[in-house]
Amino acid sequence: FNESNRLWVRIQNQGPTKDKQKREKERHDLRVLVGANLVRLSQLEGMTTDFYNNLALPKILDHIVTVKDTMSQQYLFESMIQVFPDEFHIRTLELLLSAYTKALPNVDMKPIMVTLMERLARYLQEGDGAQAFAGMDIFSLFRSHLQQILERALEGGSTSGQATTAAADISAPLEVQAAFMEFTLSLYPDKLHYVDIILESTAQIVKKYMAATDITGSGNKLGGPGAEKVVDLLSHPLKTLSLSVLEMEHYPTLLGYLNFETRKQVAISLVNTVIEQNLPLTSVDAVNNLFNFITPLIKDEDDTPSNEGSGPGKAEFAQQQTEVCKLVHQIRVEDTDLAFRMISAMRGFFGQGGPVRLAYTLQPTFFAAM
Repeated sequence: FNESNRLWVRIQNQGPTKDKQKREKERHDLRVLVGANLVRLSQLEGMTTDFYNNLALPKILDHIVTVKDTMSQQYLFESMIQVFPDEFHIRTLELLLSAYTKALPNVDMKPIMVTLMERLARYLQEGDGAQAFAGMDIFSLFRSHLQQILERALEGGSTSGQATTAAADISAPLEVQAAFMEFTLSLYPDKLHYVDIILESTAQIVKKYMAATDITGSGNKLGGPGAEKVVDLLSHPLKTLSLSVLEMEHYPTLLGYLNFETRKQVAISLVNTVIEQNLPLTSVDAVNNLFNFITPLIKDEDDTPSNEGSGPGKAEFAQQQTEVCKLVHQIRVEDTDLAFRMISAMRGFFGQGGPVRLAYTLQPTFFAAM
């Protein structure tokens, strides 16, 4: 395996410089031969978990890291996840993640990390996998190593000097964070503080990115592919934990980095979740927390477009306000005094929306109060 990989890497330095692109294509086509040696290794009769952990994996990883070649590291890290059993990966996770932190800066760690998390999530939710999971702090292992990997990726993008490259670089780390969020929720559905830790680290990534580059021109707000990845990340706890996200310290922090349209998109998702899952609102605090999260839908903010509620988007605006009105009917309490206080709290928020929004929101509030 080592010799075939060295020969594969050596191809790039053979021949004139003008043929380098051609040689890279040839290397890409020949990589399956190197991968075949990994497959044979995984199928050896004596390849037990202990042998893999103590002898095979350390030598394989040492070789991959030592051979300073981007294509080689990219392909072999991806291939190892596919050819060796999930049981091997879970028992050697720290060793594997440690090697990832030593990869060359140009290695795209996104497909590697996402594939590993997806496979482990499936394995750990099965019978045998659940036993291997016992006693392991998988969240802390991933968190500590991911931080190093993503910070390096972000630094590489911010120093490129090209705005388009930087924008692509922020979306890749955010996509890994979204996968990590989904992975964590599948393994630890009751660990709300784990979710908040991921939200905090993601907010720090976005903050560093915004400080290092100013490509949006929209008042220090994140837009484009990066914003879409943040919405994807925020949607995972919203689907799983519903209104519990309102209790998280860093959910609004991350939300604050998004532009108006993207914040409104998240707000609509939250409103739809409450309506579709028929979630009850049972206290004034619950109303206040919810409405503070959906402010892009209920009042004008600093970056609200001047034509909000009029022009070509009027029909969409009306539909959004109709959904917001349905929240009035999610008040589910027996105490009429408490119900009236909750309606009054909603009316206070609706009153900040101006006459355009009040045309939709005042009527259901009035009928609920009756």
